[in-house]
Amino acid sequence: MSTELLDKLDQLRREPATVGGSRRTDAPRPGGTPAGTRPVSARMAVVAVASAGLATALLISAQLAFQWNRTPAAPAAAQPGAAALAPKKASGEGLVASGYVVARRQATVAAQVTGQVARVLVDEGDHVRRGQVLAHLDADAASAGVAEAGAQVRSAEFDADRYRTQLRDARVTQGRYLALAARGFARGTDVQQSTTSVKTIEAQIATARADAQAAQARLVAARTNLDRHVVRAPFDGIVTAVNAQPGEMISPISAGGGFTRTGICTLVDMTSLQIEVDVAETYIARAREGLPATVTLEAHPEHPYAGRVAAIVPVADRSRATFRVRVRIDQLDGQLLPEMAATIRFHGESR
Repeated sequence: MSTELLDKLDQLRREPATVGGSRRTDAPRPGGTPAGTRPVSARMAVVAVASAGLATALLISAQLAFQWNRTPAAPAAAQPGAAALAPKKASGEGLVASGYVVARRQATVAAQVTGQVARVLVDEGDHVRRGQVLAHLDADAASAGVAEAGAQVRSAEFDADRYRTQLRDARVTQGRYLALAARGFARGTDVQQSTTSVKTIEAQIATARADAQAAQARLVAARTNLDRHVVRAPFDGIVTAVNAQPGEMISPISAGGGFTRTGICTLVDMTSLQIEVDVAETYIARAREGLPATVTLEAHPEHPYAGRVAAIVPVADRSRATFRVRVRIDQLDGQLLPEMAATIRFHGESR
């Protein structure tokens, strides 16, 4: 509106004036002013009119915009797509968390003595039974100890046999002297010496028996030490890692330094697999022991597992503000492997 008014005024100003249907000439007027030139006051009047029209147009536009902004918006439910954008209630969705498959029973199997690995009889992925031999250590020194203890046992037994033979002879001599002394044909000193000899040999037999028992105990210890050079499986499971090879030193402690292994292999009981998940403190009240859950493996999303909360560890992680929750799987299979990622959805929270 204001633009059209300005265009018309500008056109009128530019068109030459006509008198009686004929164009005016720009002949100079008396005083030096051209005939077609308008007075300054006329031009100022045109500009004033144009400014007034522009101000009016701006005022009308502002009023329309104010009324438009004050118009109430349609309710969210009436807008298309509003129901899809509305958040679902937490009670309907259930608590969802991420965790990992862990074995409740696993061990790094090591020897009970320090020694050099002679043979390793297992490899990764092998199924082993409880008591099965996994490896042998060099046992030459232990075998020598068993042989020495065995020799000491035999020596003590030989001494005991010799003393028992001497005891029989001493008792025969003692009986003869006693019989002669009863008839007055033996001196009292002879009877006393025979009696002393019998008691001495009896003491020697007792000592030999004690020595034999000590040697037998040393033999048992030597055999136990020899058996410790054989590494056996403590339970049924699967070998997940072999940590030592023949020729390496192995020790149940780490005092040997970086060149000494602390274990032969890692054994996992696959029947003890569970899911461990960290639940934030703000949601831990929605979980309880026995709560049903659905476990979905990242590697096998097409095969969910049914499970239940086995335990809630009653200690919070201060740095992460979480609680550890263990979920037990109802039916285990070969697809479940340690350290696999899983998503757990809890159902029917109590709160």
